[in-house]
Amino acid sequence: MARGKSSQQTSITLISEKTKMEGNLVFAEQLCVLGEVSGNLNADEPSAELTVSEGGRVSGEVRVPKVVISGRLDGNVYASEYLKLSKSAVVSGDLHYRSIEVAVGAQVDGRLVPMEAESSAGKGTVRALPIEGK
Repeated sequence: MARGKSSQQTSITLISEKTKMEGNLVFAEQLCVLGEVSGNLNADEPSAELTVSEGGRVSGEVRVPKVVISGRLDGNVYASEYLKLSKSAVVSGDLHYRSIEVAVGAQVDGRLVPMEAESSAGKGTVRALPIEGK
């Protein structure tokens, strides 16, 4: 009997513990990294989520709406929905986020950049101040 895809099903891509992947990866729903990824990770779907599990490692730029890090990540992160760092997370890079949760024990070597502030940076009003004595 043929089975149709349910509208409730979610596709999960798994990079398992003993797997090393090199190259950029674009995904649509969920990506779970238990092994190692060297390359940029991108997802445009608003529901897309990246999970870097404890023992997992990512080296590259991450542009995913929802990001959960329990392992190691070397690179900048752009999380347009939320970013969650567990107590075992070790991150080296700038974290751009709309919402963030950081557990006690998480390690970050980089800047924390709220995306609202980032989107309005450089777009304010410029006013000249009068020069004293003139």
